Amino acid sequence: MRDRLDARRFEIAMEQANAGNVAALKELGKMLDSNDRMGMDQRLRDAQEKRRGDAAKEETTPQGKKEAAKAAAKTAGADSDWGSDLLPGIQGKPN
Repeated sequence: MRDRLDARRFEIAMEQANAGNVAALKELGKMLDSNDRMGMDQRLRDAQEKRRGDAAKEETTPQGKKEAAKAAAKTAGADSDWGSDLLPGIQGKPN
């Protein structure tokens, strides 16, 4: 119902603006700006909800022992004196 009412308001404002009514032209500009702002706001909310949903899926995905060990191995030694010695692959010239 609200959408039909807004569409009718746009139609009336457009008719008046086409007839040369300056106030209607200004009001039409305000209505268009408001409509654009609401559209951008909705797209932003949808994107945020999608990100939250994706993050929740990643958090709720159960991880087995092997997957947990692989994830831990990627950051092994990052906060210790070992540094990059524990990272997989050859980091420099071998001895």
